[in-house]
Order: sequence, then structure tokens, then C-alpha cells
Amino acid sequence: MMAGAMGRFVCVEGIDGAGKTLIAGEVVARLRAEGVNAALVSRDSVAADEGAAKRLRILTELLWGYDARDAIQRLGHRHLILLMASWFDLFHRWIVAPALAGHQVTVTDQSPCKYIARFHALGRTCADGLFDQLIAPDLVLLLGVDPALAASRKPGLKPTECGTEARNDLAAFIAFQSAVAERLRRLRNPAWREIDASAPAAIVATSAVEAVRSIIGPGTS
Repeated sequence: MMAGAMGRFVCVEGIDGAGKTLIAGEVVARLRAEGVNAALVSRDSVAADEGAAKRLRILTELLWGYDARDAIQRLGHRHLILLMASWFDLFHRWIVAPALAGHQVTVTDQSPCKYIARFHALGRTCADGLFDQLIAPDLVLLLGVDPALAASRKPGLKPTECGTEARNDLAAFIAFQSAVAERLRRLRNPAWREIDASAPAAIVATSAVEAVRSIIGPGTS
């Protein structure tokens, strides 16, 4: 675990389409409205260090900026997970750690657990141990949602979300994301709390904020 963490660190986790980005943003907005010094960090966050910022931009484009028709899985699982490990190392060192040093609560929709679960669902163990040195979250909010509902929230399905380059249809998405959800639950520890994310976003956000309050204490600002 990286040194220097001062505030509470909250990760919003779940399968693709669970609503992680929406809920993370809503949680921070509500906490701020209550007077809590809260920060939201994401792929859009910019590192203060120019070199780190440049490398994060490049890695972000390589990992998430590809066209859905690009067969990136042919590059190999090890290649992809090593890029991911490099991105998360920079993200935690240059984005998460400074946010924790300056805020009471830092919330992110970016966690390696979904990607570890993806690789496990594919029968791959190449991700194991690569993320052990990251800052450990004080709370992980696991958004539980039916994969069919998750698919309906997405504008399109990528092959990486379906577990195969051969298909990116609804049936493949549901089958793969069901396996990912099962592997995610296997990764749970006492810091994890599962929330039913099939409810409207406002209700999900209320449950999430209540969970965050439980780790920062009542009436804290």
C-alpha cells in the first residue's frame, strides 16, 4: 500500500453498466452539499506532474479509447493487464494520493477489481498480485445489478465486455458479466458493501451516501 493516505478512500465497483460513474458523482455531490470535504477522482482527473499527466493520457487512450470494432484482445491478456497495472499505479500515486491528502473523503469509479474479475472469468490469473501495492480502499461499494439491465444502460457493447472478440451481442454480454459478477463477489472483504443498483439512481445514491457516512462519522464536515 502506498504511503501518504490521510482521508477516507471509497471505490464504487460493479460490472459494466452498473452505474459506477453516475453513483460516484452523485455521492460526492451529496457529501459536499452536507459540508463534507469530498473529492471525485476519475479517468478525467489530471495529475499535477506534467510527465505523469502525459503518460496517464496515453495509457487512458490505449486502454479505453479504442473503437469497439478493434480486436484488442488479440494483443494478449498479459499485454493488456500490464498496461492496466501501469495506469492504476500512476493513477493512485499522482491522483488518488494527493486527493486523500487534501480531502476528508475521496471517491472514485476506477477500481482494478472489475478487471481482475474479468480475467478470472476468462480463466486467467495474470492479474493476480499486480495491484497489491495500490492504496487500499476504506470502503468498496459494490453495485449489484442484473446484467440484462446493465446492458440496457449502455449505448453499445464492446468485445472486452462480452469476454470474446467473436461476439459482442446481448447474450454474450449477459453470460460474461454474470461470470464477472460472481468473481467480484469472491474478491469481497469486510470493507465491501453491496448495494442493489437495480433501483433508481437517486435511491442507490442514498444507500451509498449512508454507507460512506458510516466510515466518516455523523456530523463531520
